[in-house]
Amino acid sequence: FLFTQAFAEYEFENGHTLSGSYSRTKNSFDLEWSLPNGFVNLGAGFGDFPNFTPGTPGFAVLDSASIFKDVVETETNYAEIRYAGDFDINENVALDFIVSGEWYDFENVGEFYPVNRDAFPDTFSLIDLIYLGGNPFAQSELFPPAGNFGDVQSEIYSLSFLFSLDLYERLRINGGVRHDDREGVDGFLSDDPEEVANFESDNQSYSGSIAFDITDTITAYYAYAEGFEFVNELQCDGSTAPPEENESHELGLKWEPNPNLLGSIAYFDNEAINGLIEIDCPPNSANPTGSVLSDAQQTGEGVELEVVGSITPQWNIAGGISYIDDAFEFDISGTPEFSVNFFTTYDFAEGSALEKFAVGGGVRAAYGRSLDDVRSIDIDAIPDNIQSINGTPLSEAIDADGNLRFDRFTDDIDNYILVDALVSYDLTDAIQLRLNARNLFDEYYLRRLYATTSGMVPGEPRTFLATIDFDF
Repeated sequence: FLFTQAFAEYEFENGHTLSGSYSRTKNSFDLEWSLPNGFVNLGAGFGDFPNFTPGTPGFAVLDSASIFKDVVETETNYAEIRYAGDFDINENVALDFIVSGEWYDFENVGEFYPVNRDAFPDTFSLIDLIYLGGNPFAQSELFPPAGNFGDVQSEIYSLSFLFSLDLYERLRINGGVRHDDREGVDGFLSDDPEEVANFESDNQSYSGSIAFDITDTITAYYAYAEGFEFVNELQCDGSTAPPEENESHELGLKWEPNPNLLGSIAYFDNEAINGLIEIDCPPNSANPTGSVLSDAQQTGEGVELEVVGSITPQWNIAGGISYIDDAFEFDISGTPEFSVNFFTTYDFAEGSALEKFAVGGGVRAAYGRSLDDVRSIDIDAIPDNIQSINGTPLSEAIDADGNLRFDRFTDDIDNYILVDALVSYDLTDAIQLRLNARNLFDEYYLRRLYATTSGMVPGEPRTFLATIDFDF
């Protein structure tokens, strides 16, 4: 791993600044994969029921502890030049601005190849195994001696302008626009030029907000943002999926009774277009072993209440409550309808019997967690010799639309309430001892659930962390 960085700044007589920065990161690793001996369905993909019947596509008996070698080298370059300044247009109007240009270059080259080919059958799709995805019923191919899975290059040039207009010390208007020009190569499938996707796109992002001080302690605001996220996935026709577009609105109030305490309540409405939802490609498509990103539109709205700061010099609080309407067309993460996060600490005052101690505690809670079943495959893609999936007859696994459903997590996810605690002791003015406890009562809970992988990510068990802080 290698990281280098450089930065320079020049300040003009009028207070404006011109700055530039450059960073370079290079990372490489040589990894050998190991799996225990046993049965495995090499053709199964994300969300698919494993089929452990000998003779079915992708079935194998692993007889080697060391199966694959993974060699990857990644390099990232980033540079930015920025000009920032401000103007007093008149005694009641002030303008701050930033103009910047950015360059980002990313390259990833790697190989994924078998150490012991005898551990596998003669026919299965290496691409399926690399991605652990795709259509498990697609025609298998001869196992190649090596596979290129990381030939990816991406170069982005960006130009942005941000401004903040302060009017009469009570009204603030902020805005910005950003243009990104991106081009690159996605050769994840193989070295075959016909299976390498070249992509090029121009995209704009916009943002704006307005804030008004109703009183010296209460501010009303509205914020809008419109942007996108680049996608490296290949669609069924072999082309690169378009960027995901997103749009958000937020309306709220902020309350600051003193410089040490801030509270806020906000209503938000988010929308994602061209959402990244994995579905299987048909076996006769140009990219049968890959995935496609559907044009699903996702929306979500809710309310958040937050508070952070100090009620007294010894008593600190931080936390919030949120409600998110279950309006997402496809929710594959188990987003809670209600969530609570709250933590408080108290430092005992000087002169008391516990003056060197501090204690704290809090809760993390989630209620109304659900997961939608969104993945399916056309039953026409299943060969006639396969009559069941993981012991489930096909006739029982076909939904009303005539599709075979792969995801089993369609019910509500368990709610949870977790308790955390803290105690610290100032051994000297420069040394503090601290003990943190997370999930104090050791409640089992799922932090996340993946519909497309039928996988669970359990939360942390009861955890204690002891630290010593030195203040020089």
